[in-house]
Amino acid sequence: MSDCALTTEAAGRASEHEREQEHITKFFENKVLSILSATPLQVTPTQSNCHAFASNLLHCKDIKPVQTQGSFSYTVFSFECQKVVQFRLKPLDEATLLLAYETYGDLVPPATFVEGFALPVYIFPLAHGHLHTSEPHPETRSALERQIRTVRDLARFVAKGAFTPQSTDCYAPESWTLTAESTLHMIIENKSLTEIEPGFAQRAELLLPRLGLLTKLPPVLCHVDFFEINIMVEPVTGALTAVLDWDGAQIEAFGMIIYGVYDSFFGCMKDHSSDAEWSWFGTPLPDSDDMRSARDILESNFWNVFWDAVPSSFSKAEYEDAIAVAIEIGLVQRNLPRSLVEGPEERREQLFSNIRLMRGVWLSK
Repeated sequence: MSDCALTTEAAGRASEHEREQEHITKFFENKVLSILSATPLQVTPTQSNCHAFASNLLHCKDIKPVQTQGSFSYTVFSFECQKVVQFRLKPLDEATLLLAYETYGDLVPPATFVEGFALPVYIFPLAHGHLHTSEPHPETRSALERQIRTVRDLARFVAKGAFTPQSTDCYAPESWTLTAESTLHMIIENKSLTEIEPGFAQRAELLLPRLGLLTKLPPVLCHVDFFEINIMVEPVTGALTAVLDWDGAQIEAFGMIIYGVYDSFFGCMKDHSSDAEWSWFGTPLPDSDDMRSARDILESNFWNVFWDAVPSSFSKAEYEDAIAVAIEIGLVQRNLPRSLVEGPEERREQLFSNIRLMRGVWLSK
């Protein structure tokens, strides 16, 4: 690798570190203070006293922040104690966590609530491996083989949901499933969005008459942030080791969770720039007899395992179209929700980023 490449890589790491530290600063200086303003405390939570509390709690001194922080929490870990300590703005929903564990098993890290701090605190076991964000794009044989293992494991993981169906009464009024029609109408009728990308309204028009297919699918617990930022994998093999952050998980039509597989595992944003575009993993590997694109190889592996892993009553012929609709609704609700499309000006940057993503993953799907 050239000195120039090394310098660019180091600069990228430094920039990412700066963004993460800025994210942490905003968490404590804005979000924490906003939550606690109604009940002033003698000791206001800070990054340093979170570290001190975690150190005393675990009786370990090697407390470090995790590489990627969540929007509503601050998380640290101890390699020595093999534990994670998370400080949250609001308590986790214990019933949701229990259902997640019952549905998806040991890949859902169990949480233990701890009292004695100004914020809700939880201890988790330290999951083996690293976040999938640390994985290179599948542009080499070894990287592609690891990614194949990951998407095959994700297919088995998603399929587990069908074995623990819930009642349709469990759909919340604001669920993605029940608000799908109104969201599509909003996309069709929003003139500003149509001016930016007319393809969204056209795609929504085609999707509207197919929404009835969602009623064929059982309601299941759905992770609403099923992205690589919450997926832990084994570094050597790519095996799935944990799915993190079940805060906000909700009951949705089975298969809707697959939107995240298309978003994070079959393609990606080209870079972190403000005008980056999303694209599928493309060209075949050099010196390979398989001339399919990496996207095609990964997608076929996912679906082959998925249809083998679902209950025998779920035939591909009967449910494939319904699952396809669920995936599209997942993409729309996660990336073009009303709260963002019609949201405040300060969220415009996020909206434009999501628009660029959806041009790639939705319009070219």
